[in-house]
Amino acid sequence: MPRNKIDFNEARDLVLLVLYEVFSSENGRFKEDIDIVRRIKKHNWNTIDITIRDLIKEELIEEGKIDSSFRRLTGSVSRVLGVDATVSGYAITKAGIDEVQKWTDERFDTRAKEVSRSTKTQDGIDKLPAGSQASEQAASTANSIDSSESDKSIPASNRYVSHSDNEPEIAKLRSSVSDLIETTKENRDNDFDDKEGRLGELLALELQLSQPQISVPLIEIILNDTVKYLANKFADNAVGIAANIVLHLAASLFGITL
Repeated sequence: MPRNKIDFNEARDLVLLVLYEVFSSENGRFKEDIDIVRRIKKHNWNTIDITIRDLIKEELIEEGKIDSSFRRLTGSVSRVLGVDATVSGYAITKAGIDEVQKWTDERFDTRAKEVSRSTKTQDGIDKLPAGSQASEQAASTANSIDSSESDKSIPASNRYVSHSDNEPEIAKLRSSVSDLIETTKENRDNDFDDKEGRLGELLALELQLSQPQISVPLIEIILNDTVKYLANKFADNAVGIAANIVLHLAASLFGITL
């Protein structure tokens, strides 16, 4: 069957918009690709990576080395796998800022609706960067959402889930992840090219589930990229069964669709 055509022009706009928001709200800080992917739900990691490379060639964004929040979170795993503590980060350039500021309000608003998380102001109201009339409309929409909801709540609209408030469910999920790791390791019939990389990501998932505050966006990325991959690739054997158990428990716990 033919694959769906990827709209790289749209992906290009979305990456620029995310980094423009970062520039407006965080003084131009560099962001690693995992942070950009979290903000853009419409395109997968591979599409965003290709788009980032193209934008660097156009000199609309620039690359630099940063300390990785993901590496800090999974420090022990990174050391075992020999992964450096610094990764590439990306920031919008002056040329990129100029391009975004040339957009019409309609185009800005259309792209903004595809970005999963807008910039947080000191007042707790979600807004898009100043300088566009579209920001007023975004603020009006966000104002209707209760921003006082505790981080301890389960729904995936929250960035973090409290371990102590959900300990029995998290313990069950973590145990199922451990089972998936061991099943994948032990069954030699399941060898595949990126096996060690996938196991490293599962170890990162297991470690994240032990944290006092569990990052839902990070969990969701690993579930979608690795656990679903294993569930589909080995649907008829023990690995696939173990992966599907993890997906079922995670979807129930975090209130996410996988």
